[in-house]
Parts: sequence; C-alpha cells; structure tokens
Amino acid sequence: MEQGNLRLYLLRVLLTRDRFDKFKTQIDESVFQSGARDLYKTIGYIYRDNPNTDSINFSDLKLAYFNTYFPNHSYASQKNIHEIIDNIEIQQQPTDEVVETAIKSMYRIKKADELARICLDISNNPNDNTFNAVEKFMSTIDEKHSDKGNEAVTKDVDEILMALQEQGEFKFNLPSLQSATNGIGRVTLW
Repeated sequence: MEQGNLRLYLLRVLLTRDRFDKFKTQIDESVFQSGARDLYKTIGYIYRDNPNTDSINFSDLKLAYFNTYFPNHSYASQKNIHEIIDNIEIQQQPTDEVVETAIKSMYRIKKADELARICLDISNNPNDNTFNAVEKFMSTIDEKHSDKGNEAVTKDVDEILMALQEQGEFKFNLPSLQSATNGIGRVTLW
C-alpha cells in the first residue's frame, strides 16, 4: 500500500480541478500502484462526468469510487482503498513546483525502466532491427520532462551499446541471471 509518499501527495493535489487540468497531461497513470491508480482514474472520471465540479472532497471521492466507478471490488481491495484515501487526507498540500519536480522525476524513472527493458531485449536477442527499437523509443521521450543536467535516459546509441557490453564487477551465481545482466557494478550516490 502506498502511504506517506509522493504519489499520495500528487493524488491530493489532483482533488482540485485547476491543478488536475494543469498536471493531467504530464502524469502517466502507470506511476501509481493498483489502488492508487484506480483512485487517479476515479478523480478523472469525476471531473469528466461532473463538468461544474471545481474540487473533490474525500466523502465524494469515496462515494464515487465505491458506488459509481469501482463498486465490485473485494472486501480486501475496498479496505485498502479506504486506507489509501485516509492517508491522502492527512497529507499536506505540496506546492506546484514540488509537484512538477516530482512528475518529472517519475517520468524519467519510468522511461529509464522502459529503456532498460529494451536494452535487455537487445542483449538477449541482437538482430538487425534491435537498434531501431532504441531509436524509436528515444524519439518518444518528451524533452520538457527531462532536465538537461540530469538525464536519466541517454539518446546516444553508442553510449547505450557500451553500457550493454560492460561486465559487472559483481557476478550472479545464477547462470541465467548472469547471462541476462552481466552482473552488477558499484553505485555512485549523488
């Protein structure tokens, strides 16, 4: 369950229509885990179906979730959603600047994960078309969500190829894992 984290702060911010409208194009629903993702969808549904609603209170959010948009969830799932909503309610409202920074960070992490999967596929099955997948992926990167000084994803195909060929300093003792990742190296913390 998500509690006391950035995604809950973000959900709280989205309970006001003007902020929802401001950030909705920057948020990919996949940044939320299952219960929080359903709440994010519920917030969007409420604004879509109620054009005169400027903000959503927690009672309305619960009513819309449990009785309108997701009424058939299990007891355990409903209990989880109640806990998430209760945790959202106790979160303090972050500033728009903090939210924008968080959204950019979540975007970069998501794109880095996607690129890692593509590169792992290339490593496991290199062929003539595999590098086209990297170039196609890189063309989908939205530059406004990426800080120039701190890029989590590189567009330099040569740099990606070099990273794929690096052998990790520490080897895995599981042959299939070792061949898939080439081991791991030391991490540099900022």
